[in-house]
Amino acid sequence: MHYTTSEKDGVHLITCPSTIESADAGAMDAMVKGWLLSSAKVHVLDFKAVNLFKPTAYRTFVLYNQALKANGKSLFVVNLNTEIGRQFKQDGLTSVFVTVASLDEALKKASPKSGSGVDVEFINPFIAAARSVLETQAKLVLTPGKPMIKKADDRLPMEIAGVIALSCKEFTGSINLCFRGETFLKIYEGLTGEKHDTITTEIEDAAAEILNIIFGQAKTVLNDQKGYTLDRALPTVLTGERLRLYHSSKSPAIVIPFDSPAGPFHLEIVVEKS
Repeated sequence: MHYTTSEKDGVHLITCPSTIESADAGAMDAMVKGWLLSSAKVHVLDFKAVNLFKPTAYRTFVLYNQALKANGKSLFVVNLNTEIGRQFKQDGLTSVFVTVASLDEALKKASPKSGSGVDVEFINPFIAAARSVLETQAKLVLTPGKPMIKKADDRLPMEIAGVIALSCKEFTGSINLCFRGETFLKIYEGLTGEKHDTITTEIEDAAAEILNIIFGQAKTVLNDQKGYTLDRALPTVLTGERLRLYHSSKSPAIVIPFDSPAGPFHLEIVVEKS
């Protein structure tokens, strides 16, 4: 086990040995703690010499990645060979070992994003969870549209919305699942086989449960794979003929539209960094 480190162009570069393993977990943990003392915002693992990465070492690097993210820093990998890249993909670790072609690319990917403060890494788990839940349970085929920033004067049509507050040490905000009444009644029919003409308390409970499941799936991905620390939260359901959502956050809401056989609906995500 022989690692060398250097600081180059604002990057903490770690050159890895040919075999990565956790033969001495204590020594490995101590070494990683030393890496975390670097003031660099970008940490890069150089895998040029690596030809074997034993799964027993995964835990060390997952925790390293989580610790970096908790402090607003990023971890990347350069010179990753095809075989180990395939191994990471099969084991679901591509979000931990994010591959870049150069140190410049790592710096660009890690640079703060202007505008909403919400990046694709955060949005995608919610899109995937919404598709998984509704396609599986309501037997719908969903087509997500292009995310867009919600303007102050946008009046997005909705009569029922589930709202969950997002809270963790990195940010606060909310996720909102919004439907036209007729759309959700069709979704409810797909879920239960029961046809209704109006939104009842029981139907409101179904909207809350759907959002709760979507949030739970997305939270698992964000916390376990991407190093966030989202807290558990319970949904609230709002209804009204001319329902509008107002957000007190300084950051704008990101709207992700979906099309489905039951009708269009959308997610609104608001994130304000702590």
